[in-house]
Amino acid sequence: MHSLRTKACPPMTDSTRKYGRGLVFAAVVFTAFNLRAPITGVGSLLDAIREDLSLSGSLAGSLTTFPLLTFAALSLFAPRLAEKAGIGRTMLGAMAAVAAGTVLRSLGGTAGLVLGTVLTGAGIGCGNVLLPVVVKARWPDRIGAMTGVYTTAQSLLAGLASALCVPLSRLAGFGWRGALAVWAVPAVAAAVLWIPLASFRAERPAAGGAAGGAAVWRSRVAWYCTLYMGSQAILYYSFSAWLPAILAGRGVDGATAGFMASVYQLIGIVSNFVAPLTAGKLRDQRPLTGAVGVLYLAGALLMLLGRAVPALWLAVLLCGFSTGCCFSLCMALIGMRTRNAQDASRLSGMLQTVGYIIAALGPVAVGRLLDVSGGWTLPLAALLAGVVFCGVMGQLAGRPGVVE
Repeated sequence: MHSLRTKACPPMTDSTRKYGRGLVFAAVVFTAFNLRAPITGVGSLLDAIREDLSLSGSLAGSLTTFPLLTFAALSLFAPRLAEKAGIGRTMLGAMAAVAAGTVLRSLGGTAGLVLGTVLTGAGIGCGNVLLPVVVKARWPDRIGAMTGVYTTAQSLLAGLASALCVPLSRLAGFGWRGALAVWAVPAVAAAVLWIPLASFRAERPAAGGAAGGAAVWRSRVAWYCTLYMGSQAILYYSFSAWLPAILAGRGVDGATAGFMASVYQLIGIVSNFVAPLTAGKLRDQRPLTGAVGVLYLAGALLMLLGRAVPALWLAVLLCGFSTGCCFSLCMALIGMRTRNAQDASRLSGMLQTVGYIIAALGPVAVGRLLDVSGGWTLPLAALLAGVVFCGVMGQLAGRPGVVE
């Protein structure tokens, strides 16, 4: 069995030798800032966008689905693009795409909104896949800690975007267009940081040292990680879309339900840092994934059975903390379950392609179950089953091993 840690870092490329790890660290953090924030702000402005552009309900709703499908599509191609062009150039192009897409959707009409959303999603999709690869390549002995840093940065700015977009839209001369365009600024900053790192690329493994692209898709370890990612993603996006309605159906007033939904998102900032940091200190991650699974199960049971507001508050806190743990653990496992950056790139592409396809189905499936049953018992029971499956996959993915 190969050790899951590497004691020595790989040789630095010319660009990292010249500019140092501080620049790479800054590029990682600013890239992470852009992996959710340009999307999360749209939800709070959806009514204003729909009214201004006279969008149908289905088209307005698709503005949150398009990015997920784009993430899935780009995740297939990002590893190969990075192998050919290099990680640095691919990241530079990805952040430039996020900046351009953010501006396009703010300045154009309906066509610009749709095209800009797709372009933004494409850039984010590449960043999602390649950021764990940068961590694997530059900090192979600190994968847990660095994953915690960038997933925390990702969630922090996403929370700020959700909180600030509506107040920004009310400023004179801003409106929804200005409130969305603001989020091009961190994308431009990230792109600027990648310019001197354009030559950054992962060290090529020795002959026979990397798994083939197709071989990754045949690996049981890879599938355990992928199904862990997919199950946590469908739960996260389902709760994100429906939590205020679920709580309202349990008798919580609208204002309180909205506040509780915000807390669900914000509590993940804590777990996004704690979980991978803890995982990085363990050779066997099963005790950690098991503990998270138990917390998630308790939260889902309270969500299904609880009626009192204190019980529902506890359910929100447990589910929010657990989903943050699951996501950041999935990102950390990309590095922990591979021998080198090339394998990490391929596993990341597989994991996020399948994961985001599954995630896109979640809110629709929950809505369909709600229509069929006329209440929240059946949808919540289905989500509870999803939590159990996620816990099982976490145990399998948490076993020591690497993609062969």
